[in-house]
Amino acid sequence: MIKFKLGKQTVNVASSWDDVTFNQFLQILGLKGGDIYQAISICSGIDYETLKSAKVIVGLEQLITAIQFINTPAKFPDKVTTLGKYKLPLDSKGEFNPQFQRLDQFEDMRKAMAASDKGIIEVTEAYAKYCAIYLQPLRDGDYKFDSAMAMVEEVKQMPAREVIPAGSFFLIKLLSLSTGIKTTSLPTKQTRKKSKPVSRNSKKRSGSTPRSRKSR
Repeated sequence: MIKFKLGKQTVNVASSWDDVTFNQFLQILGLKGGDIYQAISICSGIDYETLKSAKVIVGLEQLITAIQFINTPAKFPDKVTTLGKYKLPLDSKGEFNPQFQRLDQFEDMRKAMAASDKGIIEVTEAYAKYCAIYLQPLRDGDYKFDSAMAMVEEVKQMPAREVIPAGSFFLIKLLSLSTGIKTTSLPTKQTRKKSKPVSRNSKKRSGSTPRSRKSR
């Protein structure tokens, strides 16, 4: 993370995959073409139109260099122990390996999985729903679907390095329980096809996301 000043405004700019929120990750995943304004807006939170109207940006080259990480494959840990401010229950091996104990909670998560089977972005976006459905009863003491869905936006602001591994875990488990077929872990990184450059360099977007289940 680096600090950047635009006029009188000082903002934090993501300079590595470890810095991005899950919501930023989804935006980067959907970034099309070589729109440098959009790339900077996503990584900094600065309004797109504000960037376009700025005639002079002091430190522009440093800013462009900082966000070049989006041209590299995203790498996240395979395991997590926290999601945002919430500590996850760990097993005797110190690993996150929850067991479904409520049928309604499992069914709501399964429905979210089925509804997301449209493409890589939709499949990945569903991770926020899986995590919210799991976290909400930990927070409130009892599971309620509406409360869980209200928690999705909170999950999207959590670090992508936590939401991606947890969401991937839930997807694997849902696939296994729904189909009866044992599944191996999903890839921790996947290079996507090249697109137009975001700067002088060729832009090759990638992310730590699962393959679409249609290709299975």
